[in-house]
Amino acid sequence: MHSELSGVVSRRSVLNTQMGLGHERFDEGLNAWASDYRMSESNHRQFYRRWAELMAAEKWAEVKHG
Repeated sequence: MHSELSGVVSRRSVLNTQMGLGHERFDEGLNAWASDYRMSESNHRQFYRRWAELMAAEKWAEVKHG
């Protein structure tokens, strides 16, 4: 997962959020996503996945809750 940054200096770089990618699983005991790696960007990816869902919804009633 790569994206270009938009800041004056940072646009010279590419943001890489692949740490731990492919080692995520939904933990029923936690009722949340977890990673098998000690260090991961799983939480970052889940945050932006949810943010994208909220931004794409035309109406609040279309948003999945829970």
